[in-house]
Amino acid sequence: MTITAWCRRLVFLAYAGFVALASTVWLLISAHPAVRESESSLKEAKRQPQGAVFRELLRVPAVRLILLMSIGIFFFNHGLNNWLPEILRSSGMSVEAAGIWSAMPVAIGIVSAVLVSRLAVPRRRYLVMLCSLLCGMVASLLLQSGALPIVTLGLVLQGIGQSTLMIVAVLILVEQPEVGARRAGTAGGLFFAAAEIGGVLGPLSLGVVFDVTGGFSTSLAGLTLVMVMLVLLLLRLQSVAPVSIARGQLPRLRHVWPPQHLPLRNAGRPGPHEARCRPSRPDA
Repeated sequence: MTITAWCRRLVFLAYAGFVALASTVWLLISAHPAVRESESSLKEAKRQPQGAVFRELLRVPAVRLILLMSIGIFFFNHGLNNWLPEILRSSGMSVEAAGIWSAMPVAIGIVSAVLVSRLAVPRRRYLVMLCSLLCGMVASLLLQSGALPIVTLGLVLQGIGQSTLMIVAVLILVEQPEVGARRAGTAGGLFFAAAEIGGVLGPLSLGVVFDVTGGFSTSLAGLTLVMVMLVLLLLRLQSVAPVSIARGQLPRLRHVWPPQHLPLRNAGRPGPHEARCRPSRPDA
């Protein structure tokens, strides 16, 4: 808005230009011979009925947990993003300043999505997810302050957290053995279908609470509670999802100790208790 001198028509024209550019790029990619060959091979492959695939995926506990987490993630992201200008105005900013400061999480999120997502290699998936949830939790607390430095820190943490939550959640989903590359599209559709429930309820709930209370403190406290629930669901997901170091799950203690390459002391010699319990052989 500041670049276009607060002309909404130019803003929407710029949006339309970005969409047209992205569509052109996708048309060029889809016209590549390798893509067309892959599509033809997929068409020839036998497929299960879509309803059967949905039922099989929904029977997987990890998939159900991730779908439940997607509702909370979109509840937080959409609710906070849509009401952020009004939240900043309630802290004393003008309309122009609130609009400019509201763009900060978006700008930081673009950079964070590139940098932080590269850190989310398989062995760090859960750790990055946990850090993103904690960033969102702290941001919802800091945005209740009226001090500009504290609000600025909250906006930075919001941009870091919300940009990686959805990315890492989808990666964890498609890495489940029951999903894989063959069902990634169906699982992704389920993810966003469930997530949009939170995408609708988030802004709606914050607006209703604001009308009842006349402020955003209760709404932001509710978002903090949502992030706490997501942390608990993530811990549950870690215990439910298959444990495989190669696939990026957190190793359990029995997988790393005792080290198999270390020689045991007194190897091959029985201990005192074992020697006492060993039956004696009859004399020849």
